[in-house]
Amino acid sequence: IGHLLRDSDRLDERTAFAHETMLLTRGQPVIYYGDEQGFVGDGNDKDARQSMFASQVPSYLDDTLIDGAPYGSGEHFSTEAQLYPLISELATLRGETPALSTGAQIELYAEDGAGVYAFSRVDREEKIEHLVALNNASEERTVTLTALTPGATYSPLYGDHAAVTAATDGTLEVTVPSLGAVALVADQPVAAAGDAQEITLDLADGGKVEGRAPISATVAADRWAETSFSWRLAGEVAWTPLGTAEDDTPRVFHDVADLPVGTLIEYRAVSTDASGERVADSATAVVGADLSATGSQDGDTGEVDEQSVTVPGSHNAAMGCAGDWQPDCTSAQLGLDADSGKYTGTFDVPAGDYAFKVAVGGSWDENYGAGGVPGGGDITYTHDGGPLTFWYDPVTHVVQNSAQGPFITLPGSMNAALGCPEDWMPGCMRTWMQDADGDGTFTFSTEDLPRGSYEVKVAHGGSWAESYGVDGVPDGANHTFSTQDGEIVTFSYDLATHQLTIEASDPLTAGSGKQLAHFVDAGAIAWPTNLVTDTSDVRWELFTAPDGGISVAGDEVTGGQSLGELTLREGGLDETELEGRAHLQGFLALDLPELDREVLEQALRGEIVIAQHGADGIEALT
Repeated sequence: IGHLLRDSDRLDERTAFAHETMLLTRGQPVIYYGDEQGFVGDGNDKDARQSMFASQVPSYLDDTLIDGAPYGSGEHFSTEAQLYPLISELATLRGETPALSTGAQIELYAEDGAGVYAFSRVDREEKIEHLVALNNASEERTVTLTALTPGATYSPLYGDHAAVTAATDGTLEVTVPSLGAVALVADQPVAAAGDAQEITLDLADGGKVEGRAPISATVAADRWAETSFSWRLAGEVAWTPLGTAEDDTPRVFHDVADLPVGTLIEYRAVSTDASGERVADSATAVVGADLSATGSQDGDTGEVDEQSVTVPGSHNAAMGCAGDWQPDCTSAQLGLDADSGKYTGTFDVPAGDYAFKVAVGGSWDENYGAGGVPGGGDITYTHDGGPLTFWYDPVTHVVQNSAQGPFITLPGSMNAALGCPEDWMPGCMRTWMQDADGDGTFTFSTEDLPRGSYEVKVAHGGSWAESYGVDGVPDGANHTFSTQDGEIVTFSYDLATHQLTIEASDPLTAGSGKQLAHFVDAGAIAWPTNLVTDTSDVRWELFTAPDGGISVAGDEVTGGQSLGELTLREGGLDETELEGRAHLQGFLALDLPELDREVLEQALRGEIVIAQHGADGIEALT
């Protein structure tokens, strides 16, 4: 301590104050030999501490003690030297006073910056308040605080302070010397909470927990109490203790990093005051997703609006809806995961066979079925009963629940580059691998990785509880791969063998291999706006090939025949064209060139694509 404070003014007083702070606060005090003799030392390993025996070492002999006196060549075992009497007094006091050695520490007062910090130490068996006040300011301070024992008289235990009596509301004045400490002890046990006793978990039902999650509660202020926290998975009977807090701002931490995203947890807090009276509160939370009605999921208020995502199906009544197949039911609403832009939700569903779809906007106007197909077939599953988690991707429109198969992600050194809060996050939905056709092969592709080398594993359930490395070995070695800027990196995972393959390839023309445009009728095409940055210098051309094989080579479309250019229509699709097609709202309207019906019918029997030409060549092909 002396070396740490060596450049401070009033070095001896500050060193004494540091020991007072250490020996009067909660924790295990550690006193380095020689501190009681006023040693300062030169630092740097071997010179960090002088010998207490008589010495002839030059680097020791030229040192000074905390009061400026020379270290000297004699021995240093004086019981009167420097801090010895102070440390001895504090150590004896701490050893004889259970509240100061192992008691709870309840904060009473703290000034911003230099000033007074006051707290009470209370042993759970004695329940007698020991009030401690520290002052690191350069002048004496008098403060008014609220103690834990209203009406009690506090006698001096350490330091220079007169006895003082607390008012009926617990308030009292304490004067603390500059760079000093005082300790007072009450003449009666701490007060019970009485009518003020209450407890509320600081967690909205359905709130999000992740990582090392803080779990706290609000209890009666300015009263001693012990608050115990416990948890269990939804549907289980036994509780697992988390810990006990001993102040009026109780908090513990729960490490949920290994629990799958969407896991539903129950928490319970029980608070016992000085009289033994108990109060309790319970709440639920979801790992990795905020599904509370007051949650912070991108402004989600729990009401179904045009941006809402629900899972209407034969399970809705079990979720709390008025009936089944209700796309506007708030009880079947998924919450937005702000880190990934995807949606998730966990529901308690009884055992059974079910079918469902995903709906956007609270109606059937925009809905997706198996494989993410607009208006597609029902998705069926069998559930064993209990918590059921759903995941939905608003880009691919693929939806999956935990009864259909594992939730698979790619934790690795590239996670942060893809938008996850940090690397190696198995719970980050940014790398959610999807099996749209249900063949057991899960895929994920991205062209957003910067040039570099990366490592990755496959994780099941959004945690490290089940993961696979090279050759499909459980918890095996990391896969490694490299990529260049703009390359498409495709990950394919075989669920049966746990084998992961990684391929990096040159970026495809936007839309290639996808069907992003929509025929509205025989004369119009709906074109997605996310393929266009500026319509002022863009033209669209229609191509067909009877046997397929249309592709892009440089700035040319090959393997197909041009049928002419399409015309961008002012105002977009009209109301008639949008009727029953709410999912096309906002698309551009492209009018087809004048074609004979026979030519158009022939084109539709083969491959038909549209190329978007821009100033720098072909920008999109779909």
